Amino acid sequence: MNYEQYMKIAIEEALAGEKKGEPPFGGVMVDKNGNIIAKSHDTVVKEHDMTCHSELNLVKIASSKIGPDLSGCTVICTCEPCPLCFTALWLSKVSTVVFGSTVSDVLEIANDIQRELNIPSETMNEKSGNQIKIIRDVLREECIKLWENHKLLQNKRGGKI
Repeated sequence: MNYEQYMKIAIEEALAGEKKGEPPFGGVMVDKNGNIIAKSHDTVVKEHDMTCHSELNLVKIASSKIGPDLSGCTVICTCEPCPLCFTALWLSKVSTVVFGSTVSDVLEIANDIQRELNIPSETMNEKSGNQIKIIRDVLREECIKLWENHKLLQNKRGGKI
C-alpha cells in the first residue's frame, strides 16, 4: 500500500479544513484493497464540538458505509491520533494507523494555540491487549509544515483555534 499517496490526500483534507477555520488535521481511511472509504478533516469549529476530530469523523463516515467493525481498514492521518481518537480507532477494530507528525511535534510548534494530551499512540497500543499496527513518520516534514504554517496564520490573526 502506498502510504505516501494516501498521506498526500490527508494533507489536502487538513488544508481544506484549515481554509474553513479548523485546525489542520486531516485523514483518510482505506479498506484492505486500498479503496478510499472515507476522507475527513477536523470539524470542531463548524460543529462547536470538540469531539469532531478528523479520525472520529472517519470512523463515523466509514461505519455508516460498511458497519461498525472496521477490521482490515487503515487510517492515514496527518498527526498521531490523540487518546480520544486512538480509542475510537481501537474500538472500531481499525487494523493499521499511519501518521505523519506526532502530538509532541504539534505541541512543540503550537502549544499556545492547540491543546493536546501528549500520550503516544504506542503507549496506548501497548496497554490495549489487541494491538493496532502503527506506522509513523510518513511525510512527517510535510505534516509538521502544516502546523508551522498554521501557527504563522494564527499569529497574524492574533487568535486561538
